[in-house]
Amino acid sequence: YTTDEVSNGYIGAYDISDPLNIIELDRIQSSPGANVVPHNTHVLGNYIITSYYSDGVTVHDVTHPYNMVEVANYDTYPIQTEGYDGCWGAYPYLPSGLILATDREYGLFVLNPNYQQAAYLEGLITNSVSSVPVDLVDVQILGHNQQDVSNSSGMYATGIAAAGVYDVTYSKIGYYSQTIQVTLTNGVVSVQDLQLVPIP
Repeated sequence: YTTDEVSNGYIGAYDISDPLNIIELDRIQSSPGANVVPHNTHVLGNYIITSYYSDGVTVHDVTHPYNMVEVANYDTYPIQTEGYDGCWGAYPYLPSGLILATDREYGLFVLNPNYQQAAYLEGLITNSVSSVPVDLVDVQILGHNQQDVSNSSGMYATGIAAAGVYDVTYSKIGYYSQTIQVTLTNGVVSVQDLQLVPIP
């Protein structure tokens, strides 16, 4: 897992089992479009804990490294900036389970996390006429800022921190958008395949 310490940077997940063929599995941002900077990340079991400057501390479930999902956060800095203000260190390895978070302006925060698996949503998107996989489809769980885009095989993978019933919109230029209601459960991969109808 890596962070790219630049404005609008990403947390990345990589398969490094073959050093000659490193594969990026997923990338995610805490506040997409806000140009926030991720700093350092630490692995703790199936979670990564990241100091995320003006977004504070984030916790991502990485049970499925190809589908990282933000499941918790604590904002140590009251404003969102594109710079290096806010939390620059988050240490999750104390025997107590507490996280020590250091904010450049506001000092030390001692956090008591409750780690919980995400509710995952995955599937295959195909063309309703040709059955060919459709790439670059925006998949958005409505009311939340995380989204995914289907890959060249038509596969997508996303999720959310809290279980519940959600509306999910699938859209791509050249196709009719669709919104489907799905029930998501923590720790469970829900599969929602979809056929998008091309616009004549």
